[in-house]
Amino acid sequence: SYALKVNGRSFVVYQHSYEGNGLHAAKEQLLQAVAANNTGANSKVQAANKIATGTDATPGASADVAVDAFPCFPKGYVHTETGISNTRDGGKVPSMEECSALFRRHVVRKHQPCGSNSCGFNGVFQPDISAVPMVPVYAFSFYYDRLKPYIKDEVIRVQDVLDIASQVCRSMKSVRELLEQNDTKKNKGSLKPEMECFELSYLFTLLRYGFGFPLEQKLHIAKKINGFETAWALGASLVSLEGQSA
Repeated sequence: SYALKVNGRSFVVYQHSYEGNGLHAAKEQLLQAVAANNTGANSKVQAANKIATGTDATPGASADVAVDAFPCFPKGYVHTETGISNTRDGGKVPSMEECSALFRRHVVRKHQPCGSNSCGFNGVFQPDISAVPMVPVYAFSFYYDRLKPYIKDEVIRVQDVLDIASQVCRSMKSVRELLEQNDTKKNKGSLKPEMECFELSYLFTLLRYGFGFPLEQKLHIAKKINGFETAWALGASLVSLEGQSA
C-alpha cells in the first residue's frame, strides 16, 4: 500500500501484481494440477478434499473428480492438451459448485499464511476488506465480456455473479450443440462458448474466495469510467500521478 495525492485529495492505494491468476492462466493452472494428480488406473484425482469451510462454504462439492468427468466442461468436451474431459457415461451436467471447489483447492488458496493477520489468497497480503465501508468496486476485461450478456444494469452484486454462473452451468448444452450454435452465428470472437461455465466459475471464485468480497458487495461491470476506457496502463498511470517516470 502507498499514499498519493490527486487534485488535492489523499488516497491510500493497494497495488499487487496477480500474475498467474488471470482468467487463462488460472484455467491452465487448474487443468495442469488435475492432470498431474491423475492416479492412472482409476483416472481419479484428489482435487477438492480440502475445500475451505465456513458459514457460506460451497455446498455440494465432491471430494474427488475423475479426469473424464471434469465438472467445468460441457458434456462431451475433451481438452486436447491434457486429455481432461467430460465424457464419462456420455458426460454429466456441469456444476459451478464443483468447479469452484476445484479452483479453491488448486488456484485460489485462501488459507495460506502471508506473514500478516490480513491475508488475501496464495500467501499474499491484502488489506482487510471487512474493515472499511463498502465502496464502489469496478470489474473490467473478462468480467465485462462474460457477464454483459446476462445483466441489464452496470451495477450488480457478487451474489448475481454466483447466480449467473450457477444457471449457465446447469443449463449448458453439450459441446456438439454449442459448437453447432456458434457456427450458425458465425461467432469468431475470443470467447468460447464451451468455456463459459469454466470461466464464470472462476470469476465468482476469485471475487468471493480470493478477494473475500461479501455476497452483497456491489460491482460496477463496465468498460469505461466517466467516459474513459480502462486499459492495462493503470499501473503506469498511478506512477505518473505521483510525478515519477513510468
